[in-house]
Amino acid sequence: ELIESIPQRHAVTMTGELVDIFPNRRTGVLQIAQFMAEHLEGDVRFYSARQGLVDGSQVPMWADSIASANWHASASLLAKTIKKAVLLDVGSTTSDLILIKDGLVASQGFNDAERMRFDELVYAGVVRTPLMALCHKINFDDFLVNVAAEHFATTADVYRLTGELALEDDMADTADGAGKTELESARRLARMVGHDVEGFEISAWKLLAFEFKNAQLMRLQEAL
Repeated sequence: ELIESIPQRHAVTMTGELVDIFPNRRTGVLQIAQFMAEHLEGDVRFYSARQGLVDGSQVPMWADSIASANWHASASLLAKTIKKAVLLDVGSTTSDLILIKDGLVASQGFNDAERMRFDELVYAGVVRTPLMALCHKINFDDFLVNVAAEHFATTADVYRLTGELALEDDMADTADGAGKTELESARRLARMVGHDVEGFEISAWKLLAFEFKNAQLMRLQEAL
């Protein structure tokens, strides 16, 4: 009863307003904020990279700085205790690279478009990224081979085969709608280099998975 009597307070950071179910980012911010306000009880505040936490009535005023400000919230919190750093936040879909200098967020970009221009937002994550987005060529079977420009497989297939994707983080659908076993992941990976999974032992497909992992690491190193 005591716990139930304590007023609930929610701090909401936003991402997802750029997706194609919304005609533009502002509409996405307003609709997501409205949804959260309707489904959360108590005091609901939204994080603005320019204004800090604002209430629902202020969301239209600060929509541009609420949009995709989750990266800024993380970096601002870290900057309170670590004065000089690079924060690398790798998610399911994107990777954020954020400079912290003199205890402040010192990124060159502010919104998604600017951060993509300055390599501070890289569209490569560990679950949803199509493998064709990582590289055009890959090492396989002692050859440098072309990667199919088809949505045959995702990075989740790679990290299942390397053993680094936790079950609770494996939340996205697969590229072909099939299952998430090791064999099914390898089958999708094989298509990326024009093969059937039966053509090689599972060990070969695991080696290929590590090659794709290295390609993703190279993208992050270049951005850094």
